[in-house]
Amino acid sequence: MNSILQINEAVKIIDYQNLKIITIDFPSNSDLEQIKKIIVEAKNSIARQPKNSVFTLTILGDFHFNNEITKEFHKFIEHNKPYVKAGAVVGISGIKQAMLNSLSLLTKRSFIVVDKVDDGLEYLLKESLKVASTTKTPVE
Repeated sequence: MNSILQINEAVKIIDYQNLKIITIDFPSNSDLEQIKKIIVEAKNSIARQPKNSVFTLTILGDFHFNNEITKEFHKFIEHNKPYVKAGAVVGISGIKQAMLNSLSLLTKRSFIVVDKVDDGLEYLLKESLKVASTTKTPVE
């Protein structure tokens, strides 16, 4: 059974097949102030978690990207770097894809881009299983 802890309208912590995932939803038509508010809530939720333990699913609605928004996302990605083990992004195409690619290079973070939320959840689940299998110690 999947459960949801709603932080606010945009940030949720969900339990997907026993994997805790922080979802961050930037709705269509978001403006800079809305994006900043969502980022603050998401940063607070992520920073409460142990380092290198967080799985994130970011949903980017159809909103206009500009230099200010790109700077906010850059700071957001940098902030999250020590905490995030794997991330998936939904809703990327065109200029947002170019922005994400450049931010990935600048921050040395990689993200998988998926078409649907379910694909992102499945990717994160698979990544968590990879991590679990590489951290197990052999039984003597």
